[in-house]
Amino acid sequence: MHGRIGNLMIQIWKEKAQLGMTLLVSNCTVRRNIQHKLPNFRR
Repeated sequence: MHGRIGNLMIQIWKEKAQLGMTLLVSNCTVRRNIQHKLPNFRR
């Protein structure tokens, strides 16, 4: 029982980590595109 719950937690954690990485990458890409389009863009 405990092992099954542990595996489920790991699977959920992996999916969340994957989603988080995807959001992080897309966020960085969007920022880079904005900076590329606007040379005078200040953070």
